Amino acid sequence: MKVSVVFGTYNRAELLRRSLDGYLRQRLPVDQLEIIAIDDWSTDDTGDVLADYARRLRIVAIRPPWKEPGTWRDSATILNIGLRAASGELVVSTHPEVIPGLDSLRAMHASQRARAYHACKAYYLNPAQQAALDTVDWRASNLALRALPGFYDGPADLDAPENAYAHAAMDRHRVWESLLFGGMTRDTWRWFGGLREFEGWGSVDVDFLHRRQALGMENVTELGDETICIHQNHDVQNQGVVRDVARAIAAVPRYDRPQDALLANL
Repeated sequence: MKVSVVFGTYNRAELLRRSLDGYLRQRLPVDQLEIIAIDDWSTDDTGDVLADYARRLRIVAIRPPWKEPGTWRDSATILNIGLRAASGELVVSTHPEVIPGLDSLRAMHASQRARAYHACKAYYLNPAQQAALDTVDWRASNLALRALPGFYDGPADLDAPENAYAHAAMDRHRVWESLLFGGMTRDTWRWFGGLREFEGWGSVDVDFLHRRQALGMENVTELGDETICIHQNHDVQNQGVVRDVARAIAAVPRYDRPQDALLANL
């Protein structure tokens, strides 16, 4: 297997359908792709969606240990389960609402290097753009989003850190550090040790960056237009989740020595 894609999901069936359509249209042949979907006890029709698409994609659906419906669980806990199960040469970690670009997986596999992090950029949709998503032919190409009214409207100062997620800024980025859609070779994940698990929201993303920096890992960001992903807006699904950025950052440990950044979670 050339590429494994790992994501956890909870009650995002409608968003998941679109992302799975994105994997069906990949320039990487579907017989060279496996999807490891960890369904964290969804109460919607997520199971039916995965079963439907499993007729056309290789999908390994996993249920983690039981949790009460509606309770929160750290994403790293879920993703580590999938990282252990993955068999691909390149293992990509992502989210169920992310629609890959036509060439995302083929390009990442072609450029893979040991002890490097491979990432794709993404357009992050606001609620209005999410509502208008199906008015353009994104199934033909994610670049169809550029035709949405006002798609590039936004801040004038694209170099300001707070504007890094603006669509026009995303087109300019040469390096993208986010865990949104990125991966490593399977051997590199084993060496890296998976993700550090936290009790609160958001820390895993910051910690993942700090660990890679402590280890001096190379970032290989795909720059082709057809590798840009779509991050669907999921504000409705995330209602009630407390997002405290300062607290998330404060929970991340220091890595004074490179070896401290290596874990044994896999």
